[in-house]
Amino acid sequence: MKNYMDVEDLEVYRKLCRLHIEICDLSHSWPSEEKYEIGSQIRRSSNSSPAQLAEKNDDRHVRNKIEGVNRSRGEAAETIHHLFMAREKRYVTAEVYESFRTKYKTVFLVDDDASVRRALARLIKAAGYPLQTFTSAREFLDSNLHKDGPACLILDVRMPGLSGLDLQRELQAADATLPIIFITGYGDIPMSVKAMKDGAVDFLPKPVRDAELLRAIEQALARAVRERAYREELEDIQSRLEKLTAREREVMSLVVRGFLNKQIAVELGTVEKTIKVHRARVMEKMEVDSVAELVRIVERAGIGKA
Repeated sequence: MKNYMDVEDLEVYRKLCRLHIEICDLSHSWPSEEKYEIGSQIRRSSNSSPAQLAEKNDDRHVRNKIEGVNRSRGEAAETIHHLFMAREKRYVTAEVYESFRTKYKTVFLVDDDASVRRALARLIKAAGYPLQTFTSAREFLDSNLHKDGPACLILDVRMPGLSGLDLQRELQAADATLPIIFITGYGDIPMSVKAMKDGAVDFLPKPVRDAELLRAIEQALARAVRERAYREELEDIQSRLEKLTAREREVMSLVVRGFLNKQIAVELGTVEKTIKVHRARVMEKMEVDSVAELVRIVERAGIGKA
């Protein structure tokens, strides 16, 4: 019998199960009555029973696994909400909350219309996405949640005070890689063109069609994951580069340009034996096994070949 469990879904499933157990363990340690109530809500929404199914890989459990993925994704939104409340009441630190929240793909919704927020919140939560809503662009900006990820932002264009387009500019100025989906009842072509040129994923008219919004969310979160991975890779490469001495950087620059050890020694006014030592240290600190790999990550970091 063929196993129809999608590999990506199975990985999501296992990660969610592990995370839910961690959250349950965390909330069990809260002593007071009010803390216990929130802890109970977290444990209910973080039902860890799917973890037992995750360890069963035979075909008899395919249906249960698929249902478990869908249930776990839905529970994630509720779990993060309860953790958010725990953070607001200072039962957990902001650092602990963020360590859990940033493991999920999150959707932020900013709209000053309460009826729109309720309708879209139902749709987004039903699709299984962790969601946080905001009544204004300023409220969202002040939350500093735009610094986390992976996430995307559903943003109304026209709001009192800071508009959606104003918020987009603020986020760009803060170098925040947060894909934006604009929604509006007053959109025009020049406005939508400007928003898209400035990096928006989509520009949807109200009332928003469910299928269109969910498709845009998928695209936005996929972009968020790619951009986050790219940033993390660059940060990792930069941390390796910082380990190099000035002389090792000079040697590396010549190595990626194709110079042989003997040629590098002549260029830097030293002996080949010394260059071999520097080269070995460069390879070790940059955590690569070949010159081709070294060239790739150096170019990735934007250094390139001189």
